[in-house]
Amino acid sequence: KFIFTGAKNIFKADIQIDDKLSHLENDVPLKLLYTSYHNKMLSDQELKEKNIIRVNGWNDILKILFNEKNK
Repeated sequence: KFIFTGAKNIFKADIQIDDKLSHLENDVPLKLLYTSYHNKMLSDQELKEKNIIRVNGWNDILKILFNEKNK
C-alpha cells in the first residue's frame, strides 16, 4: 500500500521516501532521501550515520526495492 502525506509522523511504515532529511529522522527500517536542491550538501557519511540511502531518481528506488524484496 502507498500513502502520500506531508505528515509522516502519523503512521508506521516499512519504507519512507522523502526529499527532506527531517522527515526521515524516525525508526522506519528503510529510509530513502530523494536528491533535491536543498539536500545536495548532505554528505554520504552524514546519511550513513542516520541509516539513510540517497536516491537520484525512481530508477534508483526501484533497484533498492527489488533488492529488498529478494533478500
